[in-house]
Amino acid sequence: MPTLGWVAFDAANGLCATDAHVRVAVGLDELSAASLRRTRYGGAGEALLVKVRVEQAAQQIQN
Repeated sequence: MPTLGWVAFDAANGLCATDAHVRVAVGLDELSAASLRRTRYGGAGEALLVKVRVEQAAQQIQN
């Protein structure tokens, strides 16, 4: 989209990213932008606990 520049998409929710979205990674494709890549082994009885803290940082200029 030449007139808009870069447009971010939230593929999981089917919409364009807004100020409510938090950038966790940057890359040229899904492999280089993946913040975590692992293979899980084990049974269905396992669980994963994740905690995330989001803080506002100084604004960065994007090229």
